[in-house]
Amino acid sequence: MADAANTTMIKPKRPTGYEVGYGKPPANHRFRKGQSGNPRGRPRGHSAPLGRRDLLDAFTQAAREPITITKDGRTIRTTQIEALAQQLTRKAMQGDMKAAKLLFDNIKALAPADEPDGMSFEERLLLLDEGPKDPPGITVRFVDAGDMCSKLGET
Repeated sequence: MADAANTTMIKPKRPTGYEVGYGKPPANHRFRKGQSGNPRGRPRGHSAPLGRRDLLDAFTQAAREPITITKDGRTIRTTQIEALAQQLTRKAMQGDMKAAKLLFDNIKALAPADEPDGMSFEERLLLLDEGPKDPPGITVRFVDAGDMCSKLGET
């Protein structure tokens, strides 16, 4: 025990008031004053991650690239997006219901909100739901088959 009293205490390397943890690196691993966090910068040839607009531009550019297709035995040069639209329409006409739904959904999404006559798609559907309008002066009555037999004198 006497030896313990004579030993000197070893000082810690870091200050006692500084706690190392998340977002608090040790003092010898912190950036020096005046030094950048990324001194060499981004390497050449490595682009930044694509944003939504950049991705849309990349898809648009790829869809506009020319492609050679064979249609009815003839070679035609067209864009990839036109070839895709033709193929989707062809599959829908052959009875592929998924292709037909995709085609109609795309047409509906890309169509202008107001048609040239000023009526929107939703307004047209409401008109169709109301049913056909009878011309003035014509009345339509629905009668029971039993009533018709009694009027004609049949049993």
